[in-house]
Amino acid sequence: MRLDLYQECFEQETYYWWHIAKQRLVISLVKKHFGNKKIKILDLGCGTGAILAKLRTSGAVFGADNSKIALRFARKRGLKNLYLCDFNKDPLPFADNYYDVILILDVIEHIKNPMLILSEISRVLAPDGLLIATVPAYQSLWSYWDKILGHYRRYSRKSLIRLLKNHDFHPIYTSYLHAAILAPATLARFIRQKKYELNKNQVEIENIPSDFRPLPKWLNNILLSISSMERLILLRLSLPFGLSVIAICQKNKP
Repeated sequence: MRLDLYQECFEQETYYWWHIAKQRLVISLVKKHFGNKKIKILDLGCGTGAILAKLRTSGAVFGADNSKIALRFARKRGLKNLYLCDFNKDPLPFADNYYDVILILDVIEHIKNPMLILSEISRVLAPDGLLIATVPAYQSLWSYWDKILGHYRRYSRKSLIRLLKNHDFHPIYTSYLHAAILAPATLARFIRQKKYELNKNQVEIENIPSDFRPLPKWLNNILLSISSMERLILLRLSLPFGLSVIAICQKNKP
């Protein structure tokens, strides 16, 4: 990921609707499956650590990321059990069958070949533990922003399920996310992509503004309210379309 985006992410994770919506959904899913039980949680690709910081009340939290800069920001949130790890080539530095929950949120698309990391997740996840994974949806929405973020691909619900099943996981719940904003977000991305194609020879990629553009407070609040209503649905049902895909999995029994 472009280095200047870590500072932006660290700041936006405290108020920007997209980040807050993800945090609240993950916390709700953990509470739904584990209640008040104290558990061990590992966030792979923890970034600047906002979700882990919110999950500290659920038990012991651990994070791993391939960026020293991201981990530096995560430590500013008071997080301690943080590890530097390249998911493309490094085995995870954790014991077998240890974690009750493993999060891999918007990370798989950054990994050229996910075989190693998914195998390692299966190794360190407890027999009755849960893997919660999210990925960006629809290859048709591929744009310059995916390149800036270092993505290799986007996923459909079906392709994510196939990937997980092929690597020893049993999905118990899958859904699309952010269904309500799919149409306007698709239109906005199309316009930005066309604008990028017209100007790409004149603008350095480091100077292209983030897709997480500043929003008026009223609009940010509306989008946050929409995501809150969607979260209530997601805790009971699946959505047939959206900007992201989520899967909750158990590993197959030996």
